[in-house]
Amino acid sequence: MKYVRKLVDNYCVLDLETTGLSFDFCEIIEIGILKIRNNKVVDKYSQLVKPIEPIDEFITELTGITQEMLDDKPTLKEIKKQIISFIGDDLIVGHNTYFDKNFLEIGLNEELQNEYTDTLQFSRKIYPELSHHRLKDLVEYLNLSNNDHRALSDCITTKELYDYIKHYMKENDIGIKDIFYQKKKISIDDIKQTNENIDEGNFFFGKHCVFTGTLEKISRKEAMQIVVNVGGILDKSVTKSTNYLILGNNDFCKSVKDGKSKKQKRAEQLKLQGNDIEIIDENTFYSLLENDINKFLNEKNILSKEKETNNENIVKLDKAKKSNVLNEDEIKCLKIVKEILIQNSKDPTPLRGLLQSSGILSISLFGELFKIKTKGKLKYIILNYEYNINDIFKLDSKNRLIYENINDVYKLENYIVKFYDIIIKQNEDYIKNVKCGQKNYKHYLETGIEI
Repeated sequence: MKYVRKLVDNYCVLDLETTGLSFDFCEIIEIGILKIRNNKVVDKYSQLVKPIEPIDEFITELTGITQEMLDDKPTLKEIKKQIISFIGDDLIVGHNTYFDKNFLEIGLNEELQNEYTDTLQFSRKIYPELSHHRLKDLVEYLNLSNNDHRALSDCITTKELYDYIKHYMKENDIGIKDIFYQKKKISIDDIKQTNENIDEGNFFFGKHCVFTGTLEKISRKEAMQIVVNVGGILDKSVTKSTNYLILGNNDFCKSVKDGKSKKQKRAEQLKLQGNDIEIIDENTFYSLLENDINKFLNEKNILSKEKETNNENIVKLDKAKKSNVLNEDEIKCLKIVKEILIQNSKDPTPLRGLLQSSGILSISLFGELFKIKTKGKLKYIILNYEYNINDIFKLDSKNRLIYENINDVYKLENYIVKFYDIIIKQNEDYIKNVKCGQKNYKHYLETGIEI
């Protein structure tokens, strides 16, 4: 689908209820669509959808949808033809439509050719006096139909909101270009905005953002700079002012208690209390800012021409394995670890290499064993667990293990064997007890580099 800013009289309104905001790990549980002709509702489509994974209490409390309500419903695959036929070639209107359209395309496994527009972006410009622009905020402000946070109800509310927007702009002789593009320079703490022109329709414009966990595709500093460049506001902790919590991959996938970090639990608590906060994972963050990230990286010359292509694939969420980017020492390192595991009767199946944007290779078992830097003059290893091997390696001022030859990885045998069992036990608990645990582990196996 292609994002456009249009005011039309014939269109479809779309809204989904999902198990979360990650396109990779969450699922659609309800779909609602209204068909509009000459500004009138002429047809409706509403369907609960059975997910692969059971839903949790948080989603039930948020949407009112229970697992029992979904057990006998069709899967998204079974109603695919109905959905595509109902929408046809219409422009799709929604509130925060980007998320709905991505969930729909990924869930249907089909790239739709429809254009879509977003009442959230219009509302932020037309009603700047509001501190939040969620549907429930606009229901109260404009006295729209009651919103019970179900798909079809949200569609009705969104249709009324779209009518208000069109009427307001017509009555005040305001064009689309008049409200979206202005010159603005924002100074935020120590990270300064470098763009002269900011698109105020950007998802993160004027929004308070918090990062947590380790970002794997670009550095935290680079991600923060990009948020500032599009007009976002950086905060250190999750508060009632927070609009977006961006989870690093370690926070989303790694074994933590109950599968959620403290910041994520705090964000979920605030959302249930009615605060305007959304939780998104690293890949969703990249997808939202794909053009801005590519522009930033190109301007800063962070990537060479060869790595530029690789980064573009990463931003587009290409899950293809990238084993061809490893150098000889990195490949050798993975082979040594695999050899050690086999010699000690350990199953090497979960062993993967995860290449980070900094050029460091993470040796992982779905839980990190250690990191190794093989490029440049200074070559070192960073252990993920405390283990006294100072008498084997030299340490630098940052307590990194300095090595001279890649075969020195053999010296880590006792460390690897000891923490293998600990990580595997954590993996088993995570997969068994955490919703989407099995799916996340499968994704890790498919995207990590295997030797």
